[in-house]
Amino acid sequence: MTGIVILNYKTPRDVLDCVGSVRKTTDGPYRIYVVDNDSPDGSFDALSEAFDGADDVTVLESGKNGGFSFGNNFGFRRAVADGCDPILSTNADVLFQPGAVDRLTACLLAEPDCAVAGPLVLLPDGEIQRYTRGILTARVFLARRRGLSFLAPRKAVRAYEYADSDYREKFYPAGMVSGCCFMIRADVLEKIGYLDEYPFLYCEEDILGATLRKNGKKVVYDPAATVVHAGGKSTGGVSPFVRYHTFRSGLYYLKRYTDTSRASFALSARIALLLFAFESIRHKEYRSFGKRLREDVREMKKMRKAIL
Repeated sequence: MTGIVILNYKTPRDVLDCVGSVRKTTDGPYRIYVVDNDSPDGSFDALSEAFDGADDVTVLESGKNGGFSFGNNFGFRRAVADGCDPILSTNADVLFQPGAVDRLTACLLAEPDCAVAGPLVLLPDGEIQRYTRGILTARVFLARRRGLSFLAPRKAVRAYEYADSDYREKFYPAGMVSGCCFMIRADVLEKIGYLDEYPFLYCEEDILGATLRKNGKKVVYDPAATVVHAGGKSTGGVSPFVRYHTFRSGLYYLKRYTDTSRASFALSARIALLLFAFESIRHKEYRSFGKRLREDVREMKKMRKAIL
């Protein structure tokens, strides 16, 4: 039976739509686990009431908003305990197209060397969301940040983003498929100790991709399965909160999951801190986040590489 974990944070309407799309498009056996990540808007009670008596949905309360990986792990562990395999993680704002879950399950079962399978992700206007990833390096990580594009050749950034790949064809990315919707084997989750919960947001795909590589596992992208990501289009400006977590998670990934040298990590961290210092001149709200990032960097410098 396929387990499906849907993470909710103040988006109960999206959850209802997502569950509805699974029900309409899936023929094989499945069990849905809706994880409310401590929403302050009454989502847990609303969703519990909406799915009261449903034999295909379990609503869980995580107890705190620990971020993407924490919330997914909460659902993953319950799904594994219930005997689900494989397990699909999906954002609440994803709508499944006919046969998507069944095709992902079939794809993964047909690919014994692959631990993860991901679908073709479309935006509501039909545009392809090119969120498949390669192997992230320090230079590419920094070059993808606003104002730092000069730090790496554009072709290196595009290669990491698979920007020029044919997303209508099946392929095997070196890194990861989009984190908005991916399927993973239950035994692999147990072997790797589930998702790393240090990041609150961002770089989860890069960290999982690195973990799978070090365990000799591959990732497959299969456009035979299609989903629509309603919230996939960027809405504009970058907040201090977003920028803080982008750098915090990225620097953590570089320190723990890559062969980035101490000198390269120190330089990357210095650039990030200088950027926050510059932004704080114009925007006071950057100051507290810059202070938090400095504390995080001190902690990271003491960390060892992940032993996998």
